[in-house]
Amino acid sequence: MYYSKSVRLRFKAHEGLRFLMGKVEDMNRRIATGEFGNPVDQNKLNAAWAELVERMQGRVPNYTNVSGLWADENSDKVAYSGRTQEDIHIPAGTKLLCFHRDSDNERAPDLGLVYVTYDD
Repeated sequence: MYYSKSVRLRFKAHEGLRFLMGKVEDMNRRIATGEFGNPVDQNKLNAAWAELVERMQGRVPNYTNVSGLWADENSDKVAYSGRTQEDIHIPAGTKLLCFHRDSDNERAPDLGLVYVTYDD
């Protein structure tokens, strides 16, 4: 059976919508199980959505740790500081992400700085 181009495009759009709705349901299940905390930590939820979208686009993210960051309460200008453990080259245009880190350990960093590259 032959379908016009517009009908084929509508079929493809509906397939994509069904796929996306399945992902929304998966994310709602993850929220309900408390994976992102209770109440929901919006930073963790946003990172999960970003990773999902990147995977849907066929890109697999690689997160490379740069440094932990600690609140710098002794400075009026510096909010957080940290040090790298090794030499790091971050290419121009690379996405940088800073994650909140919740820990009961007083010495643990407050934030984690990473850069993202992709396997295509």
